[in-house]
Amino acid sequence: MPKDYKYRANQSDNKASGISWWKWLLVIILVGLFAGFLYHLRSSAPVDEEAASQAVAVSIKKPAVKTVAKKKAQEPEKPRYDFYTLLPEKDVVVPDYEIKTRVREERVGKAKSTQYIVQAGSFRNFTDANDRKIKLAMMGIESRVEKAKVGDVEWNRVRLGPFIRPSSVYGLKKRLKDNGIDVVVMEYKQ
Repeated sequence: MPKDYKYRANQSDNKASGISWWKWLLVIILVGLFAGFLYHLRSSAPVDEEAASQAVAVSIKKPAVKTVAKKKAQEPEKPRYDFYTLLPEKDVVVPDYEIKTRVREERVGKAKSTQYIVQAGSFRNFTDANDRKIKLAMMGIESRVEKAKVGDVEWNRVRLGPFIRPSSVYGLKKRLKDNGIDVVVMEYKQ
């Protein structure tokens, strides 16, 4: 009896349709997981305070809003935070990129006439601050320990300077960083 060796297209179609059902199932599961993820993000999103306060203000009766407005008009508005008054009195920290910019300006001749203080550490114990001062002295760098009271805590700050040139500050900062001492550069206010 002869055999038919001809390729039959309908046999391969049956195999392909049998495999494709799991692909569709996988796609449906992935879409469902993505939708669940989006729902989770939406439900855990923080509430917009301004929109919530507007919604509450709409629900309040009009006479109640007028009495609140009268009370606010009678009381002078006080600043909520102290940093508006404290910041002008504090040292201004100069970031690294600003030091590099000022060094470039100095090379061109457009440098500002500013003095800089380098702080090489701030310690609660005087002995730790003195140890840092001794370490700097061994490196050939002159420093001093200044006491500062922040709140109820007294800090001992190890400071260098004042320096006039930003290039000398940048070189000193790099030298100290190479020796494992992190520093903060501040503008000096007289």
